[in-house]
Amino acid sequence: MSRRFLTTLVITAWFGLVLAGSAVHAQSDADAAEAKDTAPAAATSEQPEDHSTEPTEAKEPAAAHEPASAEHGGEHHDTDPTHANVTDALYEVTDFRTDLAFFTAIVFLLLLAGLYSVAWKPIMQGLEKRERRIAGNIEQAEQAAQQATAKLAQYEAKLATAAEEAQQIVAEARKDAEAAGQKLIASAQEEAARQRDRAVADIESAKRVALSELAGQSADVAMSVAQRIVGREIKADDHQSLIQEMLSKLPSNN
Repeated sequence: MSRRFLTTLVITAWFGLVLAGSAVHAQSDADAAEAKDTAPAAATSEQPEDHSTEPTEAKEPAAAHEPASAEHGGEHHDTDPTHANVTDALYEVTDFRTDLAFFTAIVFLLLLAGLYSVAWKPIMQGLEKRERRIAGNIEQAEQAAQQATAKLAQYEAKLATAAEEAQQIVAEARKDAEAAGQKLIASAQEEAARQRDRAVADIESAKRVALSELAGQSADVAMSVAQRIVGREIKADDHQSLIQEMLSKLPSNN
């Protein structure tokens, strides 16, 4: 990237030097032509204007000059820089000149060699340092982005794990509550069954006591009646045997 930019800059500078040299050379040619145009006018203005004292002398050189001018008129017209062919000798700024391009190239190469030893290496080193710094910044940014992405993934994984653990805790709590409820229900049922069995046992015991008492009272009544009927006293053994006989005849569930 930097070398391509510098190459483009060098080529642009070379073309700029060529155009600038062409412009300077054209300007110098124009200045020279203008100086040649003003030189004859200045010479004619400096000649004396008094021709009355020596009319013959002034006419003779004029007459002598006329044949010479007639003989060399064509050549004088072609070589005189004050005539219209001066514009043909001038160069346009955009015209390409080989000699100017050659000398410009030599100057440019010398300038380039000097700049290479003085400025090119520092510029390249600075650009390379800048590229390395930019590449390092980009790499650091990419590493930071990767670390942020990894941390985000870790946080998301932790959140998912926490959500799963929370669901498991809720499910376990629900199971524990259901189990505790079942235990309470079973315990209550067992307690009710024990109380029922205890009540039934108490009832059976009371029933037996009541039946025993009733049987005893019935035996006593029967003994009294029998004594009265028979007219004699029944012995204790007979009395006990009679009670047992009556108890055996009573139903067990009543």
